[in-house]
Amino acid sequence: MAKKNDNKQIEAQLTELIKASENSQTTGYDMLARRKDKKAARHNAVKARLAKTLEAEDPKLKMAKIKAGKAAETAAAFKQRVTRLKKKPKLGENDWMVSGNVRYDSGRAAGGLTVQVYDKDLKFDDLLGTAVTDDFGDFHVVYDTCRFDDEWGNDRPDLYLRILDKDGNVLADHTEPLRVDAGRVEYFEVVIPTKPAAKRSAKKKKGRSK
Repeated sequence: MAKKNDNKQIEAQLTELIKASENSQTTGYDMLARRKDKKAARHNAVKARLAKTLEAEDPKLKMAKIKAGKAAETAAAFKQRVTRLKKKPKLGENDWMVSGNVRYDSGRAAGGLTVQVYDKDLKFDDLLGTAVTDDFGDFHVVYDTCRFDDEWGNDRPDLYLRILDKDGNVLADHTEPLRVDAGRVEYFEVVIPTKPAAKRSAKKKKGRSK
């Protein structure tokens, strides 16, 4: 019992560290986005001033356009990162979370897909939760300890993911390798074929939900 309580205390401390890190990241990316916005505005002002006196093909004007474009592009990337970080759920005392990102092998974000998170057991695998990937391909599944903590003393889940399309066909089944003795917060990156070679219904896979 003492060991189990120690584990819970460690998990709680790690969760607080993760929260603090995420808050710092959000603030940092937001500040960087603002700085890049200002930099883009300065370059655009220079570009507008040069355009009044220089030809379109003048190297100075072309360089000003390039710098303005790069600053705006970087600012947009930082803003996107802030948006993604803000979507992460806040965890309660008994909450655990699996987050991740799903992309096609072409590099495109795989939005609108269903992600199922399972705990591998000897007889029946427990469905811990599901989520739908957003436009960035991100997902977050929050589940309670009661979904995997049982009378045999399993106080940590052995995780795997299953990715389904809107019709319920399995696009990826990551049963191997397992994420054994997973922590309170886990992150997965999944790459799936742009055109899956074969699909099968998720109904053929045995499992249970608590």
